[in-house]
Amino acid sequence: MAEPSRRTGIPREQLSAHIGGEFIGSVVEVVSGLFSKGWLSVVVNAVAGVIALGYATYATGVPERLRREMLSMGSHLAFRSLELVKFSEFWHSLRATAEAIKTGDVNAVLSSVLKTPSEVAAEILGAGATYTPLPAPLTPPPRTPPAPTPTPEGVY
Repeated sequence: MAEPSRRTGIPREQLSAHIGGEFIGSVVEVVSGLFSKGWLSVVVNAVAGVIALGYATYATGVPERLRREMLSMGSHLAFRSLELVKFSEFWHSLRATAEAIKTGDVNAVLSSVLKTPSEVAAEILGAGATYTPLPAPLTPPPRTPPAPTPTPEGVY
């Protein structure tokens, strides 16, 4: 950080805190985007950003470096969530979730906000990747109960 600090004229501690906060914000954004989608992804990032900004702004006894990192991370997440919002997709996703809740379809609710294993695999492995689930465990066929044996007449 010494060379970038010298060239930009920004003190090394400030530059390091800014870059660290941006890095942490980017990691949080990638991880939340890996598993969530639609309106939930936007809300998770925005809420995380607002919490980080609130902590950096209002908490007492926070070391200056951490405060700077939290401000950088919080502003990254809060403002990036606004940048990434395509409002028509956001509202469509929100409406799909609300409809699924109204009908009581738990699978539809989950699929509207969480990515499927194949979607996660495609994100990790790259476009065009497919997810092949593990084969179901082998289960023995159901046993039929033995036929009752007839009892001779008169024997109880």
